[in-house]
Amino acid sequence: MLGNLLWKSVLLSCLLAIVIGAPALQAIGQSSLSGSSDHAPVAPNAKFEVASIKETNPDQKFMIINALLTYPGARVAARGATLGYLLMEAYRLPRAQIVGGPNWIDKTRFDIDAKPPEDVASRYAHLTGSIKTPPPDEIRQMLRNLLTERFQLKLHLQQQQGRIYALVRSGGPLHLNPSKDKNGFPWAGGVDGAPGDGGLQGMNISMSALASRMSSWLSRPVVDRTGLSGAYDFEVVVHTSPDDVSSELGVNDNLFESLKELGLQLKQSTGLIQTLVIDQASLPTPN
Repeated sequence: MLGNLLWKSVLLSCLLAIVIGAPALQAIGQSSLSGSSDHAPVAPNAKFEVASIKETNPDQKFMIINALLTYPGARVAARGATLGYLLMEAYRLPRAQIVGGPNWIDKTRFDIDAKPPEDVASRYAHLTGSIKTPPPDEIRQMLRNLLTERFQLKLHLQQQQGRIYALVRSGGPLHLNPSKDKNGFPWAGGVDGAPGDGGLQGMNISMSALASRMSSWLSRPVVDRTGLSGAYDFEVVVHTSPDDVSSELGVNDNLFESLKELGLQLKQSTGLIQTLVIDQASLPTPN
């Protein structure tokens, strides 16, 4: 029961994440931050055509907490999102790997509405589904620039050796299907909602993006070492008790059973761990 309740809480706080970052880190390289690849190249100075950031109204009757949605045409809308949450999703880092900054970054909530230029929006007009996550890297870069400008962010990354998990092939047969919808948003999650609940499913997702998703679910970073390219669809249903929680990883064992069924596994390893350091952050400037 405890494990099930834990993941229900995680699911609520991580609902419909979107990814954002800062141009101050361009020298480090896009691939080291995102763990995924899109069809369109990422322009470092890309900006939204129209964007609004304002504090969430604390008096509204129903407040959505930490939700940022992506729509066809790559329009994004955040509701009740803290800067700490946005940075976590921006760099696909667990909150523990983001340090520094004022106390309000995990308390003050914001609403964001942003629309890319028409030439960019047209490339994503036919993305399937009305609300999906994460967004394409091109849109993520626009959000990085928006946050940096409005919150006057100064950030830097630190790297050090530490314990990680490597996503590798198990040696058994692979049960991964080539993506049916190459224009769909890459996504992975639990069959019943929370990560690992009822099994694991994915749509149009690469192994590097899957590893990145699992990094936000587990107690340490996950790095793709499968050697597999391309994007895949998959669904595995398993029936491990929701109370079976790994003492080592602190998550529902369904996730690991699911990986086994897919022909994958997580192995303990060592590697570079990135920590995002917030040197400066200010409340956003008026729209």
